[in-house]
Amino acid sequence: MVNTKELPTEQLTALLEDGRIDVAFVRMPVHLPDTISSRILARDRFCLALPADHILAKTDDDIPPRALAGEVFVLPEQELGLREVAERGRFDPYVGSVPGSLVAVLTQVALGAGVAVIPSVLIQTVRLPNVVFREIAGPPIFSEVGALFRRHEKSPIVCNLISQILETEECW
Repeated sequence: MVNTKELPTEQLTALLEDGRIDVAFVRMPVHLPDTISSRILARDRFCLALPADHILAKTDDDIPPRALAGEVFVLPEQELGLREVAERGRFDPYVGSVPGSLVAVLTQVALGAGVAVIPSVLIQTVRLPNVVFREIAGPPIFSEVGALFRRHEKSPIVCNLISQILETEECW
């Protein structure tokens, strides 16, 4: 039987080590103890989610990172995208909230709580009123999704799943 559940990323490696979950799918990078292995399954790039009435949402142009200085950010669990945007734009980001899941982040953007740097896969998978997506100007900031699993798994069923994960080619 397969059970799925969304959990905070910072809990996953401990849950894997304790045997309370068998496999975790996460947005990388994640610090891994020696007992946990990973396999990158998909790559995409980061983009911006903006409230529809935001001044930067009015243009179809890619948004330069510097234009985001002074914005309030809604931060997903994985802060890699925002860190890179802030570094490229040479500003210290102001984080207004850290709601957790990507859907919760987009909900806060829709309510006007701020802007967010999110994986571009959400453009095709999540539609919320009052949210506009824009590309970030400059070289792409890549995002990866990986599978985490115990390095020395003993369960034959879980070993089978891990084998399938290891045989899976990366998606772009």
